[in-house]
Amino acid sequence: MTIFNITDRVNNGEDSFTQFTENSFDAKKLSEELVAFSNAEGGALIIGVGNRG
Repeated sequence: MTIFNITDRVNNGEDSFTQFTENSFDAKKLSEELVAFSNAEGGALIIGVGNRG
């Protein structure tokens, strides 16, 4: 994934294939997001971006 792909995903906002988290300190939240992606068709978890992009 390039910086342009990441920028596009951030600009498009969260959806079923793209989720944002502001930090990676909450292991439970991270694990829930990753399990959700593994149970679906995959996706991208972008760390360091708030829910508003």
